[in-house]
Amino acid sequence: MVRHGPMVLGVCRRLLHDADQAEDAFQAAFLVLARKAGAIQKRPLLNAWLYGVAYKVAARLRGRAWRRQASETSGVDLASVAATVDADPSDLPPLLHEEVQRLPDKYKNPIVLCYLEGKTHEEAALLLRWPLGTVKGRLARARDLLRSRLTRRGVTASEGVMATALAANPATARAKLMDATIRAATRFAAGEGGVGKLASARAIALSQGVLRTMILTKLKIGAALVLALALLGGGGGYTYLSQAEGPKDAPKPGPVAAEKPAPADKGKDDKEAAPPEAILKLKELLKRTQSSNNLKQLALVMHAYQEVNHHFPAAAVYDKDGKPLLSWRVLILPYIEQDALYKEFHLNEPWDSDHNKKLLAKMPPLYGFGDENAAKNHETHYQGFAGKGAFFDGKKGMDIGDIRDGTSKTIMFVEAKKPVLWTKPDDVPFDAGKLLPKVGGLDKYGFLTAMCDGSVHFIPLTVKEVVLRGWITRNSDELKPNNR
Repeated sequence: MVRHGPMVLGVCRRLLHDADQAEDAFQAAFLVLARKAGAIQKRPLLNAWLYGVAYKVAARLRGRAWRRQASETSGVDLASVAATVDADPSDLPPLLHEEVQRLPDKYKNPIVLCYLEGKTHEEAALLLRWPLGTVKGRLARARDLLRSRLTRRGVTASEGVMATALAANPATARAKLMDATIRAATRFAAGEGGVGKLASARAIALSQGVLRTMILTKLKIGAALVLALALLGGGGGYTYLSQAEGPKDAPKPGPVAAEKPAPADKGKDDKEAAPPEAILKLKELLKRTQSSNNLKQLALVMHAYQEVNHHFPAAAVYDKDGKPLLSWRVLILPYIEQDALYKEFHLNEPWDSDHNKKLLAKMPPLYGFGDENAAKNHETHYQGFAGKGAFFDGKKGMDIGDIRDGTSKTIMFVEAKKPVLWTKPDDVPFDAGKLLPKVGGLDKYGFLTAMCDGSVHFIPLTVKEVVLRGWITRNSDELKPNNR
């Protein structure tokens, strides 16, 4: 707070011409830091990370104020207003900070250190672990890029003007504001109550909005990487689990369960069309790859939910009498960019109420992949095991600490044999004293499963029951010998 607070507050003040809004944005930036500190990989570059968060928070608040002002002015052409703002030299700081955000890290980091935090070239070189000449060269290149980009937007800015607009702000936050922010951030990180008494409601809302944006961005990048690796590698984002492993053993990745196409007969024309069997095998492989990607995304979404709420979602939304109303698939809608659909549900009504039943037809494509007939009926094969000892257990969502076998050894989702209506609180039932229900509905050889660590594996249908039971339960030691 002492080291980076002046920079954060300075950015917020330059973007927001309102002292109260700037202080709310300042608090929000440190609330985000408190929640995400453990995920920052390059600790020496914390200042650049904090600068990015401060800009996001202040820009979000600035955008809200601009939209509110524009909506209150009747007959205004919003496009012309935006164009005027971009071309107004008096609004240089917001424009300049926007362009700094767009710079590659190798140019943005020295700008943040030398201009926003007022460090010397030598100090920046030590922090960045670059030669002094590299720091000076990249600063010069960064200034050239900023100047040319501003010129394209109709603003001419000299080096001196840009330096003034980016200069470190020597003012520090009020002692009362700093103390309240530190205590609020500590409680916010720990998931404790009372944050609202220390931070403003606007600061809390801003921090939650930025956190959600970070999560969604991470999900998009992760999903894109999984799909890209699957397409490049040809094997999909999953591994094949051997049934020889015991319930306490972590699943070990092995060769991908995909058959190689038969070699072409010698003497045949190279342009001859592939035989139907090979085409079918390719389609099956592509289907399995996409389903693997879907399960990976669902697992990441569950962790996003856990990061915000400090626990995974329960199997259902329950009423005051403990009756299940709606599936977990409804609860995570905001985390798969289905906020509008989520808001349409009446969470205090069952899935088949007159209102909620109409929303069955709006099933997200993510849930309906792999089975066209099931999708037409608004059904999904993506389900979790529900029962004592499984991932879905009781009316409260699990915490990471409840998964005692380890997240890499516990199943979160599977491709179930029987599809269910996606909003209905219905999953694969699990009872340690009964036979396991059938799983696997998209592949005749086995089924894909997402583990609690987000990894996806292909499990053959020949897997031993004792092994599968070990992966279903969160604590294998609780399984009695006569139930194995």
